[in-house]
Amino acid sequence: MDTIPLKSSVEVSESRNKCLLKNWFEERRVLELKDENVLPSGIDELRYGHPGIFTLEERAQFSRESTFRGSYKPPCVPKFREQGVRREVLEKMMSKEAYAKIMDDISPKPYQADYKTMTEEYYHRDFVCEAPKPTKPHNFRVEQPVSYWTEMAHKLHGVSMITSKDGVFHKNDAFSTPVNVSLGKQLPYEESHLT
Repeated sequence: MDTIPLKSSVEVSESRNKCLLKNWFEERRVLELKDENVLPSGIDELRYGHPGIFTLEERAQFSRESTFRGSYKPPCVPKFREQGVRREVLEKMMSKEAYAKIMDDISPKPYQADYKTMTEEYYHRDFVCEAPKPTKPHNFRVEQPVSYWTEMAHKLHGVSMITSKDGVFHKNDAFSTPVNVSLGKQLPYEESHLT
């Protein structure tokens, strides 16, 4: 059989697990400190772990006491009431109110969906539609409607000249009218009905 040279003078026969035996560097370094002074011949010897990692006393019995049992102390509760019943009930009630208020702030109530249609919400069976009575006489053929333009036309910059308040707005085309057509006519700013 082939042998593997070790740091110490001890030679171990090569097993079927060559890779693992060659990787046992730590075992070779501490081989001289061990009692047997021999490396394991195969992986089967270390199937259940390396000896001496957790404890050096392999024959010792396991301790029945856990960390919880060792550190647990029974609570020392006094055998008499430290505060009155009324105060205890009041504290519980106030803590419940504070908890409810905080939960209302953190998580608002879910949105209640309204599935009413516009007809269901605004339709009234007995409603009679009547046009409002006019407060002043209006002639829609002559009178111009009140709009944003009629109210703000004089304040806007760059607006063409307005002939009258009651007249229909037309774009002033005097700047593009040919000279031979506009000869002999009154100029726009000279018209008498300007306001």
